[in-house]
Amino acid sequence: MAALPPFFQIGRAAVGVAAAGEDQIDDFQIGHRAVVRGGLRVDFAGDAQRGLADLEGGTAIADPTATGEILGPKMFAEYVVTYLNKLVDAVHAMNVPVIIHICGKLSAVEPYLAQLHSDAVSTDALVNLRLLKNDYPVLITMGNVSTYLLQDGASDKISARVKTLMRDGIDIIAPACGLGTTTPVGNIRVMTDTVREC
Repeated sequence: MAALPPFFQIGRAAVGVAAAGEDQIDDFQIGHRAVVRGGLRVDFAGDAQRGLADLEGGTAIADPTATGEILGPKMFAEYVVTYLNKLVDAVHAMNVPVIIHICGKLSAVEPYLAQLHSDAVSTDALVNLRLLKNDYPVLITMGNVSTYLLQDGASDKISARVKTLMRDGIDIIAPACGLGTTTPVGNIRVMTDTVREC
């Protein structure tokens, strides 16, 4: 695996699934929990220090396969919350803020999001952040302007989405996921300019 920029860490669940494949990791986790736990028992403090040595502003931990759609609530609570929190705690020990991004629908694992030690939770466009914020008002929410909208959408629709998120009390307005390579810079400016204007 190529070295990642220091501001971007991939969560352990994502790495495990990428290495083994979703079907294999699901079967493996169900039958071999002790082995999976052992594979996830790593030097989180060392990983954090190596990955964040040059970072001052903060970091994002993206765990795209840690969604409840793939793991389900029991596995999410047992593995994802436990091990992401260890990584977050190691990063926090260096006085670096942390955002956790999780893709997909989160309804099955919503109750566990408040247990994450991150400074904010970033979500996919599939998640209704207004409802999430209503259910967990102390959760710092981030997102979730659709990356498809940012790539192909009209300026007025991007601006309207941003205004809706702001009205809904979303704490940090940001793209819902990674930007497509053909996303016009002008569309990103529409998003940021709308935030500044509101």
